[in-house]
Amino acid sequence: IALALYEKYGVEGFGAIVGDWSLALWDSTAEAIVLASDYAGVRPLYYSQQESNVTWSSSLARIVQYCGAEELSREYVVEYLGRGSSRGRTPYVGIFPVPAYHAVVITSHGISSQPFWSLQRIAPTRYANDHDYEERLHDLFREAVSCRLENSSGVVSAELSGGLDSSAVVCMADRLIARREVSASHLTTVTYRQQGSADERFYRAVQEQCSTAEPFYLTAEHCPAAQVGAVGTAAPAWWQLRQTLTADHMRQAGASVLLTGQTGDLVMANWLDDSEQTADYLQKGHFRAAAAEALCWSRSLRVPIYSVLWRSLRSSLSGSPVTGNLDLSEVTSASAKHGDSLSSDSRDMLIETEKTRFQRRSWGDALPSARKRLSSLFSLLDGRLLQCPETLQEFSCTHPYSHRPLVEFMFSIPSGLTCRPGEPRRLMRRAFADVLPNIVRTRRSKAIYDTAFRNAIVPLANHILKEAGCLQVVERGYIDGASFKGRLNRLVNGMECNEGQLRQILLLEFWLRRRGHGPTTECPDATPMRAHSVAASGFH
Repeated sequence: IALALYEKYGVEGFGAIVGDWSLALWDSTAEAIVLASDYAGVRPLYYSQQESNVTWSSSLARIVQYCGAEELSREYVVEYLGRGSSRGRTPYVGIFPVPAYHAVVITSHGISSQPFWSLQRIAPTRYANDHDYEERLHDLFREAVSCRLENSSGVVSAELSGGLDSSAVVCMADRLIARREVSASHLTTVTYRQQGSADERFYRAVQEQCSTAEPFYLTAEHCPAAQVGAVGTAAPAWWQLRQTLTADHMRQAGASVLLTGQTGDLVMANWLDDSEQTADYLQKGHFRAAAAEALCWSRSLRVPIYSVLWRSLRSSLSGSPVTGNLDLSEVTSASAKHGDSLSSDSRDMLIETEKTRFQRRSWGDALPSARKRLSSLFSLLDGRLLQCPETLQEFSCTHPYSHRPLVEFMFSIPSGLTCRPGEPRRLMRRAFADVLPNIVRTRRSKAIYDTAFRNAIVPLANHILKEAGCLQVVERGYIDGASFKGRLNRLVNGMECNEGQLRQILLLEFWLRRRGHGPTTECPDATPMRAHSVAASGFH
């Protein structure tokens, strides 16, 4: 199918393929290697050009090992420390990911990258009444889960946290299996248990409702978010032990598919503060409606109405989402209060990278209320944050909420349908009334992983504070050592320290140490793909 579309339409033809995929093909007419990845970048694909040779692989560990890549990319590290992900880079100089929703064309004349999908091409969706939107969302979600079960004739695994996103996936999958509308025979749910978590009564309610699901539990004690020696393989990564144990369970159960609830928060508009909807009225010149909207949001957020109106005015006059996306409940960001410990060189590089990123993409044509969601979505896609982890690549790790027709629908309807003051996920809660247990559907908040992360990183911080040796992140010039250690002391003493970003530094430090003590690119044997005689080689 992909080859036929390419032969007829070129790279643009890939935009007609809906699903999780990556591909490599040889264009004999243009004498070009074409590498492409689906719009969400779920299936990994990397490439490297060394002189006249081109190598590609679905495994970062394998291509690093094959190419003998050792030099680390400073640009990757700086973006990783500053933003939590890096656009268009891997930790290694000369090895690149194929960008999501793009095709990379490699010829003797050079390398080019071309997008084949854009959300901005999607026409607005407007129905006569709210019920039609609810019905359409329900149908698309059913399709999103169903199509991910079609290729499994046995057991399917699904993550279950007790939140709305994973619970809806599990409940819909169970319904489809119980009614024999898909080939899968039954379900196993993978739940991460934290002592004292408020989630338990919610995931128990889902388990009680589902007739085909068998529970499997992982505990924080046995699989912390990170620990010395478990900080990622070819790249720094959280939850390595959790993913390893999940993979072991799936092998034992005979499961080949893992469903997740990832991107549900974004796609279903889980915003406590979506007061940018006020700016939509201002931009259209509907000032009385804007004042009424601002009043609703100010009451919901418990902030003065003038702050909502002022931010909305700035947002309506700007094409950037930046000026209108600060949470009104926060006076100053954690980074401004406690710093990010970046060295001056790293900070300069990050500033230049951010400038380039914002210049590259503009949301000026979108309504202010849409810019936040668009910016968040494309940050997710450009960083390939939905990509299957290396540890789980033998399975189909897939995300129903990233189902392209579902995403396109949710981003094409008015923001006021998806979220209102005091009503995050408004449309989702209504559309899934017959899917979710009522206790879950009416849930207003979910336990977050801050405690799990803190329990993992405090021992790492203590480990560093007790030793006298040099720090890798300081020795390499990424981080200011005095600032970093000062924040570590604040962390272990339970004080504010911009913990979210501090985690990234700690993870990178211990990944660099592990890398220095031996290979971090262990990987299963890979079967070579057909190699083109001129200079191409690839690995699954």
